[in-house]
Amino acid sequence: MSMELIRQHYKKILIIGMFIFFFLQLTTLISDVPFKNDASQNAKSAYYLSQHGVISVDKRETDDPSPSNFREPVPIFVVAAIIQIQEKLLGHEFSLETINSDGNPKIFKSANILWALVLLAAIYVLTHDISQSFSLSILASLVSYFAFVANPLVIDTLFTELQAATLLTLTVMMIVKATRSVHVRNFAWIGIFAGLLSLTKASFFYIFIGIALLFIVVFLIRKERDIVKRVLLSFAIFAAIAASWMTRNFFQFGEFEITQRGGVVLLGRAYYDLMSQEEMVGSLYHWGPPSLKNISIKPYWDFSAEDFEIGGSMQRLKRSVDILRGKPDDPITYYFQARAERNRLREYYRKQKEEFPNHLADNDVQSQAIGLITENPVRHLVMTGIFTWRGIWDLRIFKASNNFSDTSNLVLFLSLMLGIPVYAFRKKDFSLFAFWLLPFAAISFFAIFSHNIPRYSRMVYPLKIISFLLIAHFAYSTSTFPKKIIDKIRSKKSPST
Repeated sequence: MSMELIRQHYKKILIIGMFIFFFLQLTTLISDVPFKNDASQNAKSAYYLSQHGVISVDKRETDDPSPSNFREPVPIFVVAAIIQIQEKLLGHEFSLETINSDGNPKIFKSANILWALVLLAAIYVLTHDISQSFSLSILASLVSYFAFVANPLVIDTLFTELQAATLLTLTVMMIVKATRSVHVRNFAWIGIFAGLLSLTKASFFYIFIGIALLFIVVFLIRKERDIVKRVLLSFAIFAAIAASWMTRNFFQFGEFEITQRGGVVLLGRAYYDLMSQEEMVGSLYHWGPPSLKNISIKPYWDFSAEDFEIGGSMQRLKRSVDILRGKPDDPITYYFQARAERNRLREYYRKQKEEFPNHLADNDVQSQAIGLITENPVRHLVMTGIFTWRGIWDLRIFKASNNFSDTSNLVLFLSLMLGIPVYAFRKKDFSLFAFWLLPFAAISFFAIFSHNIPRYSRMVYPLKIISFLLIAHFAYSTSTFPKKIIDKIRSKKSPST
């Protein structure tokens, strides 16, 4: 009887067993490694929220910390909840000085276990909704765990790529469900997840507005007014969630925005448009895959690491923080030119006794950036290709060789960006197009409006994995070649008559 039950419910048993494995493994991947850079700001913001009820990045703790909107709030709220639970249930005490010690980094990062489990569940459901294949869905979850989730750059940090990947995958999952069933519930969940996603990565506020408008226009042309109403419902829920935080920022800083750092990022991207032809070639080398750096094609592709250090021929491409020569207003690199300009304006507004010097400075550099880009939009478009190239080469997969990782990153990128839309067009499968549109828009947005370091589009990685597996599955299912091979093997094993 027990074996019969196992046969009847083996799929559920496998899924439960797989997620128990995920949970047990994830608990071993969280370490006490201290926070750095953006992750440190997220940790500090979560601490202030849990202790003072305000998101702040003040360096010194006071009874009245100054509010900030330098980081998106959703990941911060989750970590703050973990801090509250630790304090109330376990009596653990926190202070600003001990955020990076006394085991606190591990406590803060434990929130990532929940994010990771939700992401892996969403990957399974999304893959199954599209392929209707149990084995492929299990495979997608396993590959995503080992190739993405288990990477220390994803699970063992307070950078927000894991959280964004989770909410992005959930949003895409509900968009695909909405193409199969126009139930109001599906569209409501799209709005919820998209709203939370925009408060995790502010870029998606603009991306989702564009996609929602696209769907509204398409369905108006097709005279499907009931679906238009449901899309408007999604948009209304999304807007309400985003507006709740933006309204807070309006009252605090006088700006109806999600974060204040968009202007300096855009100005940095505009400065990169000013590269010389030699620097453009150098950027393809410098931001390209490690395996290509072993190749020398004189005189066009012949660089050394010293070329990209201060004093080298490609020094303006360097990004690390040790590159300011002398005064902060005398930067060498494109990246820090934007930050130096923002700092100059910020100090100017401080001297003018303005109430919000940071926001005024960011608005000014944003205006400068738009002016530079609109002066030569064709060149900006050309440079977008270079920054798309930069974003491809991200995670080292399975700790494998450079050649394997570089090839895998390229194949995964092409599977999503080209393979899925081509297959969707050939099969006239609107759900595949819906699956593809949001990650495609995200990758394009980062390449157009930012310097697109590989981490920016890391959140799309699980959808790249799903794309590759779906294409392989579709190719296998429609090809007669595998069947011929199997029949040939069977014929050789069968006894001769």
